[in-house]
Amino acid sequence: MIKRKFILKVGDKLLRCKFIYPVVFVLVWAVELQAQKDTLHIHYFPSGSVSTISYIDEAKLTGKARAYNFKGEVIYEEETRRMSGSAGVNFTHHENGMVHRADFSSHPDGGIQWLSKLTVFNDQGEKISEKKEVHDPLRRSPYVVPGPDSPPGPKKQRETHRKKETEKPTPIPSKKEVVHCAGIHQNYLTVINHTRFKIEVTFIYQNKDTVKVLKSGEKMEGPTYITAEISGLPEKNLTFRYVPKRRRKKVKKVVKSIQNEVYKTTHTIHLFESAFEKRTSK
Repeated sequence: MIKRKFILKVGDKLLRCKFIYPVVFVLVWAVELQAQKDTLHIHYFPSGSVSTISYIDEAKLTGKARAYNFKGEVIYEEETRRMSGSAGVNFTHHENGMVHRADFSSHPDGGIQWLSKLTVFNDQGEKISEKKEVHDPLRRSPYVVPGPDSPPGPKKQRETHRKKETEKPTPIPSKKEVVHCAGIHQNYLTVINHTRFKIEVTFIYQNKDTVKVLKSGEKMEGPTYITAEISGLPEKNLTFRYVPKRRRKKVKKVVKSIQNEVYKTTHTIHLFESAFEKRTSK
């Protein structure tokens, strides 16, 4: 909002020059376009650079979910949407802030199909595995004519099973395994009200309710929760609600996560007025 006011102020001073009209128009349009993006999740490296981000454009109801390596290169990207169903990505991270798991899920509108894809990375941002599952009961598998390289039929399978039953398996010597205990990761919560009106904030964690009304510009500390080894997003570990005290006001939230130490992460929930509310209130 501050950038927009500055651009408009400079534009008013330069409107005497005819050639400046297109420049001012492009700058104002860029600020309006940025205001329409609804950021769902941002996670930072300890250095301050972005590790993962997920957003949805409020006008198009579509967006992107991206993960970056230490050099700032994109190593993962999927589409997010709130139209024709829904699609989103849930990220978890290594101790150094690098993305660990990217869980993508897509559900079409009014259908019983769904798509799930899990991508796993090491602590240097290299993809080590990917698993994809599709559920579509209406999809019929094609008929394949059996050939010389086709898998054996039921009769051949029964014969192979009888041979395996008569064969005695070779005993495998047991190996002693060392079990390592998972480290306890502490997650701290902070909520900041950036709107012009009061918002009632509610946290529910371990059957305990924490309710407070935040004034404009006020912030509060939420409950501290623990996870195993890696940090976890607030919506996956507790219940969080926010209700504007003014009627017909829409609020969007932005979650920013910063890993302060190896087993400590701070999650800051920013509450903003939606871009639509700002335009209609003028």
